[in-house]
Amino acid sequence: MTSVCYYKSPKEGNLHAGPRLNDTRMKCERCLRGEEAKYRVYTDAMEMAVCAACADEARNLEITVEPLSQE
Repeated sequence: MTSVCYYKSPKEGNLHAGPRLNDTRMKCERCLRGEEAKYRVYTDAMEMAVCAACADEARNLEITVEPLSQE
């Protein structure tokens, strides 16, 4: 089971639930290579937990990237 943590939206200031790393270590939801998800990428239309390589691709596309909470 994936736990969540809450993030404040930079635009509206609302809280949104997002994935959080837990004891089972979440896998990347994009590339499916089995890499550990360490980042959250999101736009108005999508949100996913991704590995470092996918997070770099998101940055190149100017998609917002944040580290996942380790708590």
